[in-house]
Amino acid sequence: MKKLPPQQTHPKPQTEARTLRPSITPSQIMRLYEGLKGIFTATPNQWRALFSETEIQLTEPIEASAIADISILFYHLKNNEFIEASKYPSILERVKGFSINGKIATSKQINKPKSENYNFPLIGKNYNNIDKVIASLK
Repeated sequence: MKKLPPQQTHPKPQTEARTLRPSITPSQIMRLYEGLKGIFTATPNQWRALFSETEIQLTEPIEASAIADISILFYHLKNNEFIEASKYPSILERVKGFSINGKIATSKQINKPKSENYNFPLIGKNYNNIDKVIASLK
């Protein structure tokens, strides 16, 4: 009896997540948009696309003036369960969610303020405003 060679199995390629798994309503997204004007430059459509339940498809990234603002915003969104995705920095980089001075914010940059600042999330000039906007969504 001949022994058959082991069957080759090809693992299914994992598709990288392209959603933040949001649990935020359209009216909360509009309040977020209104409250964050001046901190982020974006249209309501960009914010809606960012919180897509299926796949984030932004035509242009949301413009931020500081990485700390992005980090703080998503720290609060995650802690308040408006997004489920724990690897949001990688997702944001993959979908080209945010830019600073025209350059896409990387996951390493978004993670940096959390790992290097003892006072995080109480850093930068906008942390208080971002916190208030997120608190107003509840």
